[in-house]
Formats: sequence, C-alpha cells, structure tokens
Amino acid sequence: MRISSENHDKEILKIIENVIPGCSEIYLRSAYFYFSGFSLIAKALAKNPNIKIKVLVGLESDSKTFNLVNQSARRKEYLNKFTHEVLEKDILDNREEEEAYFIFKKKLFDGTLEIRQRDSEDHSKEYIFKYNSKISKTINSKGQVFIGSFNFSKSGLETRTEVSTILRDDNSFNDATKDFNKFWETSIPLLDKNSINEFKKITEKFPFEQKPNPYLLFIKVLDEYFKDLSTSKIRLPKDITDGFFGNFKYQKDAILRGIEILNEHNGVLISDVVGLGKSIIASAIANNLGLRTIVITPPHLEQQWKDYLNIFQTPGSKIYTSGRISDALNDNSPGQKLIIVDEVHKFRNDETKDYLDLYQLCHGSYEGKSNKIILLSATPFNNKPKDTFSLIKLFQIPTKSSLQTITNLSEYFELLSKKYNSLEREQRTGKRNKNELDKEFKNLGSEIRKIITPLIIRRSRIDLKLIKAYDEDLKKQGISFPKVKDPILLEYKLGNLEKIYEETLAIISPSNKKSNYKCARYKPLTYIKEEFLNEVLMQGGYLNDDKKGKLPSEQQNIHDFIKRMMVRRFESSIPSFLLTLQHVIDSNKRVIKFYENKNVVPIFPRHQLPDYEDLFGDVDSTDDKFDLQILDNQEIDKFKNKGGWFVKKKQLSSSYIKDVKSDLEILEKIKKKWDDIYKSSYKDPKIDEFKKILENQLKSDKKRKIIVFSEFSDTANYLFNNIKKEFKCFLYTSKQSTNKKIKDEIKNNFDASVILNKQKNDYDILIATDAISEGFNLHRAGTIFNYDIPYNPTRVVQRFGRINRINKKVFNELYIFNYFPTEIGEREVGISRITGLKKLMFNSIFGEDTKVLKNNEDLVSYFQEKFNELYNENESPETYFENLIYDVREHNPQDILLSNEIAKKVKIKRINHKKKGIIVFSKKGSIPRFIFSDQNKEIQNISPLEAFRIFEAKKNEKSILFDKKYDEVYENIKFKIFAAKKITPYNKKKKDLVNKLESLSSKSIYQKYYFDMFRVVKDLDALTPRQLKVISKKLTQSNCDKNIKEIESIIPHNLLKSLLKTYDDIQLKKDTLIISEQLND
Repeated sequence: MRISSENHDKEILKIIENVIPGCSEIYLRSAYFYFSGFSLIAKALAKNPNIKIKVLVGLESDSKTFNLVNQSARRKEYLNKFTHEVLEKDILDNREEEEAYFIFKKKLFDGTLEIRQRDSEDHSKEYIFKYNSKISKTINSKGQVFIGSFNFSKSGLETRTEVSTILRDDNSFNDATKDFNKFWETSIPLLDKNSINEFKKITEKFPFEQKPNPYLLFIKVLDEYFKDLSTSKIRLPKDITDGFFGNFKYQKDAILRGIEILNEHNGVLISDVVGLGKSIIASAIANNLGLRTIVITPPHLEQQWKDYLNIFQTPGSKIYTSGRISDALNDNSPGQKLIIVDEVHKFRNDETKDYLDLYQLCHGSYEGKSNKIILLSATPFNNKPKDTFSLIKLFQIPTKSSLQTITNLSEYFELLSKKYNSLEREQRTGKRNKNELDKEFKNLGSEIRKIITPLIIRRSRIDLKLIKAYDEDLKKQGISFPKVKDPILLEYKLGNLEKIYEETLAIISPSNKKSNYKCARYKPLTYIKEEFLNEVLMQGGYLNDDKKGKLPSEQQNIHDFIKRMMVRRFESSIPSFLLTLQHVIDSNKRVIKFYENKNVVPIFPRHQLPDYEDLFGDVDSTDDKFDLQILDNQEIDKFKNKGGWFVKKKQLSSSYIKDVKSDLEILEKIKKKWDDIYKSSYKDPKIDEFKKILENQLKSDKKRKIIVFSEFSDTANYLFNNIKKEFKCFLYTSKQSTNKKIKDEIKNNFDASVILNKQKNDYDILIATDAISEGFNLHRAGTIFNYDIPYNPTRVVQRFGRINRINKKVFNELYIFNYFPTEIGEREVGISRITGLKKLMFNSIFGEDTKVLKNNEDLVSYFQEKFNELYNENESPETYFENLIYDVREHNPQDILLSNEIAKKVKIKRINHKKKGIIVFSKKGSIPRFIFSDQNKEIQNISPLEAFRIFEAKKNEKSILFDKKYDEVYENIKFKIFAAKKITPYNKKKKDLVNKLESLSSKSIYQKYYFDMFRVVKDLDALTPRQLKVISKKLTQSNCDKNIKEIESIIPHNLLKSLLKTYDDIQLKKDTLIISEQLND
C-alpha cells in the first residue's frame, strides 16, 4: 500500500494509536534514532508494557561512528549524543516528553528496549510491527512493515511530507524480519539491560532526574551571576609599573571584568567612586589589550594621562583634550583602537558638536574590527535617562543592542524619558504625594540599572569594606578608609544687609509673581504676534517637532534660567552677583539697540539652548552665556552660520520693547543700590564669619590642611584676596589648569602620595573651583568647605573625592562644611528640590558614595524649605549576596561543586515562600536574565536583586516536584524568553525622514552613500540629533549632490559603513534556561 505525502501524517498517527498497542515486538531500523521519535510512540507503548522494542541505528546524528573500533567507544559516543540532545536542545522540556523519557527508562531497565548500531554505514529506514498472537490470529497476519525515506524522529514521523509504503503480506514481513535479525546479530550494543549503570551515570545530569534542594539552586544562581575571576591570568598594575602601583583585588576584578565586557559589548563604563583608581584600571586594561590607545580628557587632566600611559607602557598612545576631538578623528594611524574617555559625563548632551565628534571616533573601525571603548566617570548619571542613553550609544547600536535582553534601546529609553519628564513635571508642580513620587523615581532608576548592569563596573568604599574578599585584601596591604563625619551646616547673619538682600531677591526671584522684573530680553518668542507664530517657529526649525502653534519650552524657560542664575550668583558672593547683574544690564541695552537700529531681535540657536545643567554647570562660569556679542555684519553672519536667527520687529508685540526697557530700569536701580553699599563701608558677613571658622580649624589641628571650593572663579578670587593676608592660602581656577608649575606646587603641598622629602608646607588652605575637583589627590587636607553649593550634587561628590583617596590614609576622620543658601534664597533657587531629585535617581541607579550635604538627611525629601540632605555612602545593592557566594567559595567549596552538578532547565517547587508564582533564571549569551510570573500569570522581567531575594533559601529547605498545573505558565514564560522582539512602527517624523532618504538613494548620483544613510536611519536609528537635523532641514532632492562634501563632513560615509558593519555583526545570542522554581501553590 502506497501512502502519498498528503496522507503521510495521518497514517503515522493511525499506526501509533491503533497498531502499536496490539504488537508484541517492534523492530526499528533507521539511519538515525532521535528521542523525539520515541516520545511520539511512548503513550501507545504504555498501554502494553510488555512490548519489546529493538532499534538498529545505521549512523550517529552528527558523526560517522562506524569507524570506532570497540563497543565501549561506540556506546560512550551514543550516550554522549543522547545527553547532548537532552541538555543542549529543547527536548524533554515539557511534561509529555518527560513522561516519555520515564517510559523509555523503564523499558530499558526491564529489558524490553534494546538499541544497537550496525557495524557499517546503513541508511535504511524500515519499521517492522509484529502483532501479538491474538491480533495475528484475528486478522490472519504476522504484522506489517513500514518503508520510506524518513528517519525515526518527530520531524520524520510527524511533520515532514514523505512518500512511504506499508507492506502487510507475510512474505514481506518475513523477509524484513529476517534481514533485521541478520544485521542485529552482528551489530554492536549501545543501550540494553547490561548498560543500565552507564545510563544511570549519564542521566543523573538530566534536569527531570534531579530534585536539588533550594539552597543549592540559590548557590548556583549566585555562582553563575558573580563569576569567580580569581583564576584568570592578566598583567596587573604592580607588574606593569614595576611596583609603582600596588595590586588590589578589587582593581584586578575590575580589569578582568572590563576586558570581558569589552569583548562582549565593545564598550564598558567604569564608574567606581572618586578615589578608587578608575584611571589605573583603564590603563591596565589598555596594557593587556595591546591596542593603539587614544585618550580623550579634560585639559586639566592631560598631564596626568601622559604620566599614566607612560608608566603603564602603552607605546603609540595619544592624548587629545576634550576640545580637540576633531584632531583625533583626523588621526589615520592604522590598527584597531582603544578609546578611553575620561569624565565622560561631560558628553551627556548628544546634540553638541563635541558629542558628534566623539560619536564618530568611538564608532570607527579598522579592517572590520570595531574600536573598543572605555568610558570613565564617577558620576555618569547626571539628570535624565536620556543622559545615560547618550553614553551607551557611544558603543551600542540603538535598535540592535548587544545587551540582547533589551534589543531596541531607542524605544526603551524613549519610554523611560517620557516617564521621567512626567514625574519631573508632577514633582515641580507638587500635584502628587511626595512619597509616591519617591517610589516612582526609584522604580525608574531600577529600570535603568537593569539595562546598564552588564555594561558597568561600579564599587564604592562601602563595597570595598563590606565585600569580604576586598576588605581582607586591603587589610593585608595596610589600607583602610577614614571615617566621614556628618557634614556641618554653616550659617551667617545678614545684619544690616537684610533689607537690601530681601528686596533684591523679591525682584529677581522667578517664583515671585508680583515682581515687575519680567526678564523679557530672554523670552522674545513669548511676545510673537499670533499671526506670525508658525512662520517664526518654522524659521527656527521647530515645526518638525509636531508642535505647530506651540512655543518650544526651552525658549520659554530661558528667562527663568537667567533669574535662577542671578539668585545663585547672589548667594555665592555679592561681587559675583554684581558682575552678572552688569552682564544682564549690558545684554538688555544691546537688544534695545538691535531692535531700534536693525528692526530685529536675535534668537538663540536651537542646539545651543541649555538645560539647568548647562546653565549652572560649567567650571568657573562667570558670564551670561545667553549674551550675544553681535555688533557688526561679520558677527551677524557668524551668528547665522551657527544656527542663530532673527525675529522681525513687526512680528513682535509692542509690549516687548516696553518690558525690556522696564526691566533695564529695574536692574539699574538694583545695581546702583548695591554699588552704593559696596563702595561705602561694605563688610561681607559671610567672609567675616568664614575667617573665624578657618582660624579655629587651623588652631585645633595644625596638620589638617583645608580645601575651600566655590562654583565660580570670581567668588574664588574674591575670597582669596580677602583672606590671603591672614592665612597661607593658594588659589586654583581654570586659568591655572594648564600651568604645570602651579600643579606641582599644589601636589607638593596637598598630595600625601608625594615622597616625604618633596612634601612642602607653604600653604594650609587651597581655594579652588571645580577645575580641581577631578584628577587631583589632595589628601593631606582633611577638611572641605563648600563656600557655595553647585547646582549638580555630583560635583560635591567629586570634590570630596579629592581628600578621600585609597592610596594613603592621612586622617582617621574627614570633615565637610557647607554654606547653604539662606532660607529665603533657597526657595528661589530650588536647590533643595532639584538636588533631592538627582540624588534619589543617582542612589537608585548606582548606589551612593559620600556624605556631602547635611546631617539628618531625609532620603526621599524633595520639597523641604531648608536643605536637610546627606549623601550616604551606601553599599551596592548586591553586596550582601556577593559576600555570601564569597564565603561559600572560601569555606564551603563542596557546595559550589554540588551546585555545579545541577542540570540546566531543572524545575522544582518550594512551599512556605512569601511569593506565589514561578521564577525563571536564564542566560542570553553570557548575560543573566530573571523572569517572574505571579499567581495571576502576569509575566515580567525582574532585577537580579529581586531574583536573589526570591531564590534565597536555607540549607535545610526541601524541594518537591513541580506541579503539572503550572506547565502552561512555564511554557508561556519560555515563549516570552525565546520569542523574537517586534519592532515598533515609526512615528510620523521618522517615517518622513526615511521616505526622504529612500528617494535620495534611488535618484542621487551618490546612491550608495544615501542608501547606507537610509539603512542607518531606518534600521539602526544610529545618527545623532545634530546629524538628523542636517538631513531633515538641509538635505533636499535639489541640493543633495551639490552639497555632498558639506553633508559628508557631518555624516561621513565611513561612519555609516562602520555602524552597518557593527549592526550586521551583532549575533542574537541563544537563550539558555538555567533554573525554574514554582513558589507555593
């Protein structure tokens, strides 16, 4: 009987269901024998346990084993292949196949199943079914023979469309049986009753044969997550530098982990807290990799990097300061490069020219090998999720991340940014409960942490103390950390200045709605006549944002920024405030001149509009950075070339110039009042009180030097000039940052690592701006004074890191003193609110490092009228579990060995657990992943910390069998893990952009260039905002060829090729299930 391909599946099913239960013996002759084939007939075999099965294999699945010379070797090869099928492939990972396995095992043990291999290659596929005596007599037939081209596998028996023949006559049955028995006699036994012990030994590794206790599963999770790197071989700092630097275990682990992350992801973010040696770790990695190294660094750290690269023996390396990245781009030296970017948080704004240059440098390649990227920052998270994404994009393709668990980073971070912006609005307006907002910000931080954990190395001093492996290593080498005392708030009385102080704040305060000072000069777009609004927005490039008829928020908020800046300067020092006040007055005068003489008002280029950070964040900032020195036609041309634009007089309401002139009058009156006070008998109460404090400090501890920080260089100069006669003090601002002699003077007076005979005591006090808060060791000082508080609290972390160094402890205790804005000024500046927000996010994502604000801080306080905050140096969230696995490795290594025996894909049930549901631990390549499904079958990714807490178990806890009713939930989780990720459809803006490029790629004479650009935008989403602006605004069908040089200077073809090569090279790693636990019922 011939079976056509369309009936093949049905006929097989009929044989399984109807014929097999009526058989006494079954002979299977196949080139390959897959267990998946046996699982299809298992239920039918279970109906008649006495059926004998003989399987004759002609070939092994993946190799020709007929040339093996002995029975033992062939049996071992077969069992290894059988084990591989179970452990590495997705078979026997569902209830039905597990039950089939136990039927297989039972028949093997009771002798009713035998498997042998031909002594020569055999491709035959013949299946003989011998009826039992009852059936044979009833239908007067010995049995039937199934002949075809399909192997004994699930795909062969069930899913493939084949042509086969069934022979039911006795002659055919006898001939087939005779042939089978002839070959059987000369074949080599692989599995039978005599090989039970070998089978048992092999199958002990099968997940469904194991029921490990929950404690060992917990140990396995920790051991997989916290890899033991102690046996890895690398060159360490002490060996590389001939003993100049020591070898610390925490640094060794960072070097090893850094190399591992670089190999996996092309980039790593080293984010240890200030003072733990990020530069040492990066330099050691550079030495071990042996690649040509390029360092991008702030100017004041250039000499330090020259010293590092020299002592760490990195020949051919080059250093470029952060303003000269374009020079690095023009370096065409051959070879794959290692790019080290120090203080990378300065590049968080992906709309700047510097970021574009850095992006191109990082995404370069040589002969198909992508550059490796090391990013260094103790404070990588500045403000928004977008900031973190900007850094990750320097070595990740946004839509095809090597992280695997989140393939499309663009989509993910866009959602996080929307959430952050929403929370920020709610926090600013006070519409929601503070505790609710705290929780939401923490959750948001945890989400970001989940993403960046595989890319980041981050330890604090608390980690080094609490992680036993590190603590013991440091103690052996005589290293310990000083105690950080709670910060002390310094306050001073205003005395007879109180009235003018309050009057000034009332005028410049952005929150005082009754003030007549409108700051109109900085918000001309709010005065645009309605009929001209879209025309003006089009000119500024805003209508592409789908915001027709709406003023861009950044343009509306400039005046608010200016007012807040004035308050910040006012709180820092009166001279600083008067400088800013004069800048604003002069700027108003220039705008009036423009309006009256040229009939236009200048508008700032869109890409130059800063956020709070840009406004207050520049080291030594003293100028009004919104001031435009536009005096002549040449300057106007420069302004236009940079993207500036002008609003015509006729487009503005007449109230605009009236308000500008009114503002000018108000500011000049304030200025005159302060000038009169300042020129008469002005005595600064802040400085007077400060001198007393300094004097007491130096008397009480003569060896303890002091660092005084100010955010502004003019305040630092003012302070220095007012105390230099009474104290031995030294001044350092950005103006001195490139002077080596000055740096050496500071080093010899304040750096404890300088050899004793070169140390000096010419100065007790160092007055500095944040130009010195990075890259200096100042630990002969044991006290820091923050004369004013910088907008970004991470600056304060960096300041304190100058005196809290790991290489040498000078003092047992370190002190921080803070000058906070007075209660009135604090409300206006909004530091309490913003600092709390940033600190909470920073803590949630990275853990904190130091105490830098005030004692008795409320960690979740955003809205307190007076600062009551304190940066605690917290341990990383996973420290407890890292210690636990360290203890097990050191004291109970047998538990590690036992946990290593646990099979992948093992499933157990635990009772008396706080949670209910299923937790699954899997790996995507080498990246751990944890998924939880609750009792409502809601499936979600969870953080490692959450997973550790769920998996945690005591040694005596017992496990029981996984419930059958949870099989469906388990299969749903597997589907979520293995399912391909869907790409979200484009928004209208991107769709228009893609369509434009697709058109250009077919019509331009530079088709290849525009086609590659089309792919990078469409599939990779990998151009910077600055580049996208060029495409959307300047690139048209008519000018795309004519302006090719200008366009390619901003979007080089080599960059497009490199991005596409990286995209194509990223392989989506295979998911591997490790452990599954059912929690309660």
